[in-house]
Amino acid sequence: MGARDYLVREKEILQRISDDRAPCLVSLVESWDDDQYIYHVMRLYPQTLRGRMSRQSEAPITDSQIKFHLAEIVIGLHWLHSHGIMHRDLKPDNILLTPDGFVEVGDFGLSRCAPPGVNAKYWTVENDFAGSPGYYAPEVVSGSGRYDSKSDIFSLGLIFLEMLTRRDAPYFRCTSVTQQLKNMRKRYSDDFFSSPDVVVSDDRARDLMLRVSRV
Repeated sequence: MGARDYLVREKEILQRISDDRAPCLVSLVESWDDDQYIYHVMRLYPQTLRGRMSRQSEAPITDSQIKFHLAEIVIGLHWLHSHGIMHRDLKPDNILLTPDGFVEVGDFGLSRCAPPGVNAKYWTVENDFAGSPGYYAPEVVSGSGRYDSKSDIFSLGLIFLEMLTRRDAPYFRCTSVTQQLKNMRKRYSDDFFSSPDVVVSDDRARDLMLRVSRV
């Protein structure tokens, strides 16, 4: 697929979100195209979740904010998955904060939609690698070439971990698929919380994080 094809697909998803007034998702204000370009108009967001997390020293994110933002992301993902859409590139950089402090999931350029007539709950993607280093789910990078919407849940777990530990960089910091696989094997062979930079004191938060990161 070319860049224009990705933009057309993203426009279709954004339009579905807008038409349904879907919660916690970036929507489309207007869109048009000419012979060279496709234009998307969306609301202005002052910062990303990544930007918010990088300001810990001046404005620490609270436990209440973490719970609220996690719930918002879950609501957005639930709408996408129930409508047969995999995000496939979920990360703090693609989660945007509104001026009022709410978060909305955006950037659907790599997203995929279930084919017509296919049950949205059970459809899978095959041989179509997508995502960002540090947030790939194991089944995406393991070489099997087949995965479903649970890959988004794994990415959500990593975002949750970053918020819990007040990190401003990916938990699996890497620049390639090979490097992430190596880091993942090491982390999962040890106690997930054995690293000194991973301190989660709340037992329920630890349990939830482990559940969504081991799908």
